[in-house]
Amino acid sequence: MENKNKYVDFISDTDFLNCVEEIYDVYKRKAQGFDIKKFYQNTIDPFRIYLDTIFQNISLDDYLKNEMNRKIEKSISNEVGSFQEELIGSIDGYTRYKVGDPIAEGVDIVSNDKTLWAEVKNKHNTVKGEDQKNIYKKLQKIAEKYPNSTVYYVRIIDNISQNQPWVLKKQGLKHPRVRIISGDRFYELITGDPLAFKKLLTAFPIALRDYVDTLTPEERINNGSNMGLFGNLYSESTKNGVDIIEQIINDNFKTYLGFEDKNKDNN
Repeated sequence: MENKNKYVDFISDTDFLNCVEEIYDVYKRKAQGFDIKKFYQNTIDPFRIYLDTIFQNISLDDYLKNEMNRKIEKSISNEVGSFQEELIGSIDGYTRYKVGDPIAEGVDIVSNDKTLWAEVKNKHNTVKGEDQKNIYKKLQKIAEKYPNSTVYYVRIIDNISQNQPWVLKKQGLKHPRVRIISGDRFYELITGDPLAFKKLLTAFPIALRDYVDTLTPEERINNGSNMGLFGNLYSESTKNGVDIIEQIINDNFKTYLGFEDKNKDNN
């Protein structure tokens, strides 16, 4: 049968674009909801500012933009995993469950016949140490409760292509139906197509551009929307008679020795 979908043959175009719309809304909210409080979150490192701007000959404007984008990227990264879950849940025979839904026993994806259960993480380095142990015990419990099932720890962006038993030797955890699987192998498993992941990745930018093309100028992410943040910083530095780096330092270290009086004077 000829595939009539524009993007991939295992997810309808409507479902694909609905997933894109959801991640776009989150991305826009994170990117444009950025203010000075979020920029200063976890405290700015002034030593790093001087190292980067002087050693790499980076302008302060470029440094601030890069730092802002880095912080936005960090806040958005978790949402990419949710996007993958939504895509997988759009494939026939599978359902994506939200956190806390008792039907899913604490995992993200369940096949409708309950023979496949999956905990989905976007990157291989997302979970470490004790968290891995906790995830394993959760998956093992599901495998024991549903004897006809196979339970997967999915890492969409993995460091190798794999589909093998997941064993935590140091913790003494091993079960024949608990497996670790990379994104390419998981998409192959649930679609029957060994090239499904490649097709998805190829279609992804096309779907993003198609979606953005449907938006009005007001609905699009305004790349300059956060420049007001730096405009406020420059205004404050001018008012206080200091350069922009000094203003950032004074804002972030107002309780440190040697900075209290300066901030009191400036305020």
